[in-house]
Amino acid sequence: GLATFSRALVAMHEDWIEDGLRLSSEAHRIFEGIHDEDGVSLSGLLIGAFYRTLGNIDIALRYIVSSWDYMKKNGKYPFFCCACSYQLSELYMETKAYDRAIQTYDDCIRLADRYGYLSFQGLALSGKAQAYHALGQSDLARESFLKALPILTDTSFRNPYTRLASDYGTFLMDEGDLDQAIEYHTLAMKLRSENRMQLGSITNMIQLGKIFLLQGKKAEALAMWQQGLDRAISLNAKPKIGQLHLLLSEFYESNNEIEKSLAHYRSFHQVNEEVNREDGEKKVKRAEILFAAEQTEKENAIIKAQKAEIEKKNIELQETIDELTITKVSRRAKALTLLIAIVMIIAEEPIMHLILHYIGEENFYFVMGAKILVILSLKPIDSAIEHYLLRRVILKKKGH
Repeated sequence: GLATFSRALVAMHEDWIEDGLRLSSEAHRIFEGIHDEDGVSLSGLLIGAFYRTLGNIDIALRYIVSSWDYMKKNGKYPFFCCACSYQLSELYMETKAYDRAIQTYDDCIRLADRYGYLSFQGLALSGKAQAYHALGQSDLARESFLKALPILTDTSFRNPYTRLASDYGTFLMDEGDLDQAIEYHTLAMKLRSENRMQLGSITNMIQLGKIFLLQGKKAEALAMWQQGLDRAISLNAKPKIGQLHLLLSEFYESNNEIEKSLAHYRSFHQVNEEVNREDGEKKVKRAEILFAAEQTEKENAIIKAQKAEIEKKNIELQETIDELTITKVSRRAKALTLLIAIVMIIAEEPIMHLILHYIGEENFYFVMGAKILVILSLKPIDSAIEHYLLRRVILKKKGH
């Protein structure tokens, strides 16, 4: 189970979605089979993350909510606990459940602060800021962004910081603080270029062009978008190419340069058709992956139900065997007790005769008392023999 789970983690790191979903589902089945609740919750987190990547939010929520409910009570594996709360927060953001997202981001922040996971702390604060921004609570959004910035600046985690700087830049643009927005988007673009995160840097170029246009700096906006288009074409990043062609078409239209606008608009449509076709192929492939995963999930559910039924029958069978064993032992005990009783009755007469010979007189009460004593001793003797025989049976089963 652990080996399969580890392979699923590698698949997640390498973005091998199909293999990752298959491996995490297999690990989940193995852990369920050996009643390892820790393993079930950890593999459930991965399954949810893969379903989120595939766009199946409902199933992703089901798995991650289940894992989170267990992890927050259990308290083990703090790194995965932080990852689980962060994933759940992001899912709530995607479903626009902003209030719930804020609550879960807070859970992630508390865990990250307790265990020193600065990257999760900064990312959760950034996510919380975006939730506040979506709710129109700009002051709280700015406060969360400003808390996150120094946390991620002081770490070696460049990826979380570049995302934060980019998100904060977009927030500042929406708030009308254009100079600072340029500063943060430029920083994010520089860091992403240095870390070979070229697609992310194109996003920053698009945003910088929009800010320059808001400032009336048309030449700077045009140069930035043209630079972004050149980089997108070199990477064959078709969604970005289409987005930039459309922006340039609108830009030239506003300048009354109709031929250039039309050329970019045609390019936008051509690229957009290619993107839609490729998206359709991806959707078919993802549907196949989801179908295979759902079939595996159904099979696992059937196996789980069958196993539960077998375990129930085994318990019933064991209870029947135990009852038969007890009955058999009880009969043997009663037979031995009867034998002892016969021996005691036979032995009683000469013993009593000898005692009375020494006493020298017939004592009716003494004789009756002896007989009653024999009768009353039969029950404790029977219980003792039964206990002894049962103990022998149990030790024999254990191999002693």
